[in-house]
Amino acid sequence: MSYAFTAAEHQQILDAINASSGLVFNTTSKSYDIKTPAVGTNATPFYQILSDILTTKLDDPSELDAATVEELESSLRWINVAIGANSGVGMHSAFIRAYTNRQGVLRLGSEFTAEQMQQASNAVARNFANSLLSGAVGLEPWTVPRIDQIAKIDAEAIGEILFGGELDTEDTAITVNAAWSGTLGFSLLGGTDFYR
Repeated sequence: MSYAFTAAEHQQILDAINASSGLVFNTTSKSYDIKTPAVGTNATPFYQILSDILTTKLDDPSELDAATVEELESSLRWINVAIGANSGVGMHSAFIRAYTNRQGVLRLGSEFTAEQMQQASNAVARNFANSLLSGAVGLEPWTVPRIDQIAKIDAEAIGEILFGGELDTEDTAITVNAAWSGTLGFSLLGGTDFYR
């Protein structure tokens, strides 16, 4: 059973999304978009409030069943990695950006620019925010996604921004997300089957 955020938590999350320099609300589509140029922007406030809320829930899990606790722990691990990765700080960011750059060299013949990297990172936050607001990949609105749902949200954003339109549609970077750093990293966050 997934954890559903309370009405008070909804507002905290919306305030944090709106405080994130890398995201902007599109009044036409009623969803969030990435802000460009992206260098110097991030969605750290959004990720931080999610981390704070889930940490508080896990500090007193008495109202949660064991399966929900396990799901929240995996999701929290990813959110805590996302804080550093999206802000460009720490070992997780260094690994993700180095792996992604190597995939750019192997598949496209050059590294990605800092702008492209940050757009892709902010697109992950955009997908996550929009999935909370509207639901996605089998996810009800305002519920914490499972780690496999987060993987889909994450991989799709990277493919869209960095590889979409650049590679043949049959390339494994498109068909099974082979160029995505999560093919290695997500197994360490409590998930399985992230090789594609």
